[in-house]
Amino acid sequence: MDLKQCCVQAAGGVALAQALAVKPTMKLLSLNGNVISSEGVAQMRFIFGHEAAVCAGGQECLGSLSDNEEDGEVDIDDEEEEDEDELAEQLREVLSKLKV
Repeated sequence: MDLKQCCVQAAGGVALAQALAVKPTMKLLSLNGNVISSEGVAQMRFIFGHEAAVCAGGQECLGSLSDNEEDGEVDIDDEEEEDEDELAEQLREVLSKLKV
């Protein structure tokens, strides 16, 4: 299951691990780029049995979390930031034309 960069937090990651750990066809839970605390990561690893739990096909169940933001801060892509700036500018323009 690929849920990279979906703003999943610790509670969501743990719930996913609990739901998927019992599935015999489970291959990989990919949560890289989310905001899961170190405690949440540890709970997920415990749920899967150990740090390198083996799932269907002999793979590790829990994918890499190298881009996980453990401190809870989500990186905003430059493109998303530009979109937000553009929307803010459009809003300012519309508001400046309103007469209250």
